[in-house]
Amino acid sequence: MTTVATSAAQEDGDPKLKDGVLVTDILAVNTISPIASRTDMALALLLEQLVRLIYPERSPQDMHPGQWAALRYINRANLEACTVVGLSRYLGITQGPASRAITALERKGLIAGTRGTIDRRVIRLTVTGTGKLLLQHDPIERLASLVGELDEAQRSVMATVVDQLFSGLSKRANAFTLHEPDINPQ
Repeated sequence: MTTVATSAAQEDGDPKLKDGVLVTDILAVNTISPIASRTDMALALLLEQLVRLIYPERSPQDMHPGQWAALRYINRANLEACTVVGLSRYLGITQGPASRAITALERKGLIAGTRGTIDRRVIRLTVTGTGKLLLQHDPIERLASLVGELDEAQRSVMATVVDQLFSGLSKRANAFTLHEPDINPQ
């Protein structure tokens, strides 16, 4: 196993713990990709860990990242777009996983569905009072707060880099292109 050491782990020669995880363990890779350099792989693994740290709760009854994304979308999107199809398009997933996320949120009492008046097959989704209360404790807010602590130049560079990474990954995966939902003014 090859371990990629970072300056954070090597500052004083002692390994560092990051939220109880050895930094060098985070950056351990079995093989170095023939495409990515060791440093590139280390950065990619740190990004992956960063995303995981947003959602520390991992028990079956906790909200999963996909459920949080669905709840956020339903809270922000125009009522006409708050459907299984709208959610699946926004998240870039098929309707099956979108439907399962919606069912889980309904079971938890966080969203409710109402049949459309014109097309009774369409169910429009809204966030319940309980869902709105939960959104006040959205774990993504922790990351947004940290981003807000960056100076303007750092945020600008971060926005450019994240946009470039997102574009590159979505093209390679032949996936979706991010589009903002029709946002309700709040």
